Amino acid sequence: MPSEIVRNLCVVFDISLTMHSHITNLCSSLTFQLRNITRIRKVLDFDKCQLIVRALVLSRLDYGNGLLFGSNISDIQRLQRVQNWAAKLICGDTKYEHASPCL
Repeated sequence: MPSEIVRNLCVVFDISLTMHSHITNLCSSLTFQLRNITRIRKVLDFDKCQLIVRALVLSRLDYGNGLLFGSNISDIQRLQRVQNWAAKLICGDTKYEHASPCL
């Protein structure tokens, strides 16, 4: 039986190559990491927080992004929300502030 989902080099390919499965797995993983970083943000200065977010979140967000060309706009917006959250976390902004100045 052929498999519907295949993982290769930490990128999840589904049977129709829409990358929806990869984006779902990536968003859930990055959300978990961002929640954990948010819990310790009070004890981190700007440089340490930036280093942690870049290492744990942004590097995974950038990995394989060339494969996302032509993905559904709603999936791309989910990734943009994760990137906005990471930027706000680094800057120390609340979730109600706009992310553009931080990006």
